[in-house]
Amino acid sequence: TLDYLKDVETETVKVINSQGQVEGVEFKNGEAHISLKHNQTLTLKDILADATYQVVEDDYLQDGYTTTKTNDQGQITGKGADCKFINERVLRGDLIVKKTINGNGATQYGREDKAYEFTVTFTPYTNFVGTYNADGDYTATRTDKDGNTTTETLTVTGNIATFTLKHDESLSISGLYQRMKAKVSENDYLSDAYMTTGNDQEVTIGEQPQTVTVQNMRNIGSLMVQKAVEGNGADKEDAFTFVITLKTPDGVAVDRKY
Repeated sequence: TLDYLKDVETETVKVINSQGQVEGVEFKNGEAHISLKHNQTLTLKDILADATYQVVEDDYLQDGYTTTKTNDQGQITGKGADCKFINERVLRGDLIVKKTINGNGATQYGREDKAYEFTVTFTPYTNFVGTYNADGDYTATRTDKDGNTTTETLTVTGNIATFTLKHDESLSISGLYQRMKAKVSENDYLSDAYMTTGNDQEVTIGEQPQTVTVQNMRNIGSLMVQKAVEGNGADKEDAFTFVITLKTPDGVAVDRKY
């Protein structure tokens, strides 16, 4: 809107588009309607100094856009006036992390109620608008093994979040930027004789919730060592020395008491 044109029924002002071509914008009763796409610029020439202006963009909030504007109204000077509008639409999605333990020794010694520590590492997403990192507070929904849900706040600092999960629990993190990558890692519980599957998975946040399931498997058995002596010269009271070597399925020497 150009106030100095309010008494003029129709006036055309020179316009230079982003391709350097001269066009025209027609004003009626001090108003003109234009449209711009990404990275397009329209420059109005030969406007009288001291004229006042106001530029109003239509509301595109229903399309998911938020608008940042600078110098959207003011007065024309000899140096001209520059106004800028940035429309930003950020798509968000959810990440669900699930925890299970299985095997005939999984729940031994209260392991079913143990809280297992997790770390999620996010990779910032960059597009033509800028870089989006994950830092901030997010709403997270925790579901326990009985299906009960509670809401909590998960804080991401330095693109890293930490939390704990028990057996058959899940945590759903809402409001993450789509196209951002998330790597889910559980702490090392090899000392508890767990074999872990699904650890260190990396997913890309999308329109549909991304689910990562981490399972700890612990199966147990027994080792029996029997000794017998035979022959007419055997002494049943003699003690014979043995060395038992025990390693985990990954080949790591066991260091614990049975």
